[in-house]
Amino acid sequence: MSISQLRTATEALRESEARLRLSVQAANIGLWDWDLITNEVYFSPEWKRQIGYADDELPNRFEEWQSRVHPEDLELTLRKIRAFIANPQGRHEVEFRFRHKDGSYRWIYTQADVLRDATGKPVRMLGCHLEFTEHKVAEEAQLRLAAIVQSSDDAIISKDLDGVITSWNTGAERMFGYTEAEAVGRPITIIIPPELRNEESLILRRLRAGEHIQHYQTFRVTKQATRVDVSLTISPMKDSEGQVVRASKIARDMTERKRAEAALRTSEREQHKIAEQLETERARLIEAQAVAKVGSWETELPSLDITWSEQTHRIFETDPCFHPTRPAFVELIHPEDREKVDAAFEASLEKGAPSRVEYRIVMADGRVKVLEEHWKVFHDGQGRPARLIGTCQDITERKRAEEQLRQAQAGLAHVTRTLAMGELAAAIAHEINQPLAGVVMNANFALREIGSGTPNLEKLREAIAEMAEDGTRAGAVIARIRALLKKEAADRVELDVNDVIQEVAVLVRNEAARNHIQVRLDLATGLPPVLGDRVLLQQVLINLAMNGIDAMRAVIDRPRSLEIKSAKHADGVLIRVQDSGIGLDPDRVTRVFEPFFTTKPQGIGIGLSISRSIIESHGGRLWAEPGPKGAIFQFTLPAHMGDGVS
Repeated sequence: MSISQLRTATEALRESEARLRLSVQAANIGLWDWDLITNEVYFSPEWKRQIGYADDELPNRFEEWQSRVHPEDLELTLRKIRAFIANPQGRHEVEFRFRHKDGSYRWIYTQADVLRDATGKPVRMLGCHLEFTEHKVAEEAQLRLAAIVQSSDDAIISKDLDGVITSWNTGAERMFGYTEAEAVGRPITIIIPPELRNEESLILRRLRAGEHIQHYQTFRVTKQATRVDVSLTISPMKDSEGQVVRASKIARDMTERKRAEAALRTSEREQHKIAEQLETERARLIEAQAVAKVGSWETELPSLDITWSEQTHRIFETDPCFHPTRPAFVELIHPEDREKVDAAFEASLEKGAPSRVEYRIVMADGRVKVLEEHWKVFHDGQGRPARLIGTCQDITERKRAEEQLRQAQAGLAHVTRTLAMGELAAAIAHEINQPLAGVVMNANFALREIGSGTPNLEKLREAIAEMAEDGTRAGAVIARIRALLKKEAADRVELDVNDVIQEVAVLVRNEAARNHIQVRLDLATGLPPVLGDRVLLQQVLINLAMNGIDAMRAVIDRPRSLEIKSAKHADGVLIRVQDSGIGLDPDRVTRVFEPFFTTKPQGIGIGLSISRSIIESHGGRLWAEPGPKGAIFQFTLPAHMGDGVS
């Protein structure tokens, strides 16, 4: 080839490359060349421009490309690339999102081929890519629009200007009964009643003029020849030159709405009657609250906006115009009870359960009232507390009467303790005589030793020590007797029930011995402590033990035994007193705790009634049941967990 021919061929090659470069730029196509050996990638200027970079701003490295692929698309894209390099078939194609310089992601479509060396080893991968974000967004929008049209409950229909149906969604299928295949290509008059077809011609003229027709009320007919009351929205559809070529119709079924409107008018009349009835019931409720002296209230959550009934205002002695905000309500509560009310309020909201609380309020003149409130939590549709509705009642007089009754019961309990001590007088005398006799005997011995002239000092010391011990024992017996006979307010302290049982066993031991009765104690270990009045609990056990002793006086055909047992219980601690006496009549077992009911000729029938009151005042329960031989009386006491909580 001559020099002139070579020059001509070179110029032709340059022109061809220039034309190729211009055509690539015109087509908005980016080129890349990936060296699979060095992992370097050549990105053309157009490739970089599409993602917002100048030619010298982005290094030609595969890692740079990989770091900018959307994380959700990276794994799939790399997997397709690796699969194509390993076994290329046809042309490699993939779509993915790529991060632009401004941080946004653009949709990229790329194609590539793999070049191999003489041995078949892949050495390079060459390809081009095209940014098509706007097309992708438009495509997705069109798909969403199509989905909305198909899922709409309304009938969405399009027709040409000759009245021929061109599209028909599922809403139209449901409304008119024709499938899409049955409707498309047929005249719109298949759903227009004959008497309204002239009307359709007028609508077409308005559409050609570019007019929108909204909320047009009319009738249409279904495939089954039934009429549907519809509201139409009709819009002209234009081509790129602005000419009206089709019409779009949206038909909404108004049949149910018409029925609903008629039903609403009827309902409004009914509601007016109901409102009159409610007003009458409200007046009756206000009157009933005044008679029962029970007020009602409602608290909205979370605003804590409070509403009181008229009777509630009467209880708090506030003006009906007084707005009971939460701070104003708290201000009325006795300072010592505010924490208790708040705790009950918070616990109710946390657990969602009904609640009850007693608390005191202070009147403007210093008087104190005791109120009892009950309320329930109501929730919204998401299960969140929405409001509290409750009642309040002034129980001041009731609490005063309960206190008077408690004092009367305490006095009656004192009487029963005195009577019980009368029955135990002989046992008490024996308990005191024993240590006193020891004191006298040791005192006489000491006098003789001193008078002998040569007293044995060791024996004298022992005699005096025994005198001190006997004196202490006698003092302890007298202290227990004095405690039983005292008439004082209850002193609740932490107690070990086994200690109380053992003390009572000492007091009844001699009475049981005189009646040939064996007293057995079965005391469990590791029992939790209880909170109680030692003397009152002793009184209950003495009463139950003495009743058992009385019930066994006439028994001659079997051993006489009195068993006092303690054990753990689900409610705390269980104490059980069982005798082998004459037993209980099953038909009368529930009456033995009634005041003045007795089975003993000399009894007055208040011991068991008082005993039950004492146990219930301690938060426990006392009951009786027939045993296999004799009777069983048992009671529970709550465990004391410390810090004043049981």
